[in-house]
Amino acid sequence: MNPTMLTTILAVLGGGGLLTAFAVWRKAGPESSQILVDAASGVVLIQKGVIDDLRADMDVRDRRIDAIEAALVDRDTRIKALEAALAERDREVHATRAENDELRQRVKHLEAEVLELKENGNA
Repeated sequence: MNPTMLTTILAVLGGGGLLTAFAVWRKAGPESSQILVDAASGVVLIQKGVIDDLRADMDVRDRRIDAIEAALVDRDTRIKALEAALAERDREVHATRAENDELRQRVKHLEAEVLELKENGNA
């Protein structure tokens, strides 16, 4: 590829557009190597700016991801604590129901004894 063609391509890609490419093509000659260097420098500057912007975006996203991860860990901790508390309440409910069933049986038994005592006392 000749320097004129390369210079023209770099001028278009470097942000100068078609007018710059046309101007480069018209001026090509002894100045073509300097134009090539200038165009390449422009491309490098543009690429460096894009890379810097992408790095800044990545830093912002990394901070957001870290914040989300911390929030998830916090929620997971709270969920585990709530699950443990719920399991404890379930054990308490089960124990209370068992005690309630036992007390109902004792009441039935005592009522039967009272009824028997009444019948024996009246007989």
